[in-house]
Amino acid sequence: MNRNTGSSVDEIHDQIPGRANKAHVDVTLLESLMREYADLHDLEVNPHRPTMLEQLEGLLYHLERYGYILCPCRIRDITGDLVRDKRLSCPCAYHAREIKDVGYCKCELFVSARGAFPDLISTDIHRMKVEKYVGEDMLELIFTKEGWSKGEVKISYPPGYSFQGIEVKTKNGYEVSGEMFDDGVLFFCFGFQDSAEIKLSHRRN
Repeated sequence: MNRNTGSSVDEIHDQIPGRANKAHVDVTLLESLMREYADLHDLEVNPHRPTMLEQLEGLLYHLERYGYILCPCRIRDITGDLVRDKRLSCPCAYHAREIKDVGYCKCELFVSARGAFPDLISTDIHRMKVEKYVGEDMLELIFTKEGWSKGEVKISYPPGYSFQGIEVKTKNGYEVSGEMFDDGVLFFCFGFQDSAEIKLSHRRN
């Protein structure tokens, strides 16, 4: 069934809370609506599917509890007044500015459209510096973070390149775990005790 979503956030919202039987609203429907919205606004839903599904499940939980698909990452801002809280209904009133500033919204559901080079999709680590180096047959991303940190990072890599490895420079102990997904997203977790530089290398096939 075709739906006319239009281009406004209100039109996206109105398709969900207006349904008499919320049992008909599931992850599949929400994903479809969010992808349509992203396409209209030159965005993407997070290509790291576990992250995307986690946020959609959070939206469903809030739909059942509050009657709106309220942002999972703004629980402390929810008042219970649907008129006031509608600004937190996904896509929330803050997502466009957040994406413009850092490339992804606070929930990491929407991200900037990916380009032709490896790039940061999203991360739960704050104040992380990212640099890119492009050579004849090698692409590198270097992340630098001051102070103790632990968290997740999602990286997109372009067609025609293969991931080579992660190199870490730090004075004290650290741990890094990574996994490559078939959709062109590298997801990895790291933790370190002080400042660290993490280099990811991609080589042309």
